[in-house]
Amino acid sequence: MSALPNSHGADLNRKTAITRNSYGEGTAYYFGTVCEKEVYNRLVKDILSETGIAYFENIPDNVEITTRTNEDITARFIFNNTNKEQEFIFNGKELILAPFEMKIDVE
Repeated sequence: MSALPNSHGADLNRKTAITRNSYGEGTAYYFGTVCEKEVYNRLVKDILSETGIAYFENIPDNVEITTRTNEDITARFIFNNTNKEQEFIFNGKELILAPFEMKIDVE
């Protein structure tokens, strides 16, 4: 088990807020605190980087991207899980998703 560093100030610098534990072929994280959204985002970016999974910047909250690949193609299923239209740039293209709409991006 390893403790991840925290930056909550001098009084808490010696206390563990988040731990990482490897078990078998997996890794578990334990949060002994409630963090700000930036902490979770940074941790997710680090985990994805360590595992070789793509991270996409500037995706709106509640928009989900699922990737499926084989030797020939990469297909990304982009879901808008909200009741509001979502407009953003994805893979260099403007993408507009209606409420609860799903689009597929194929490379």
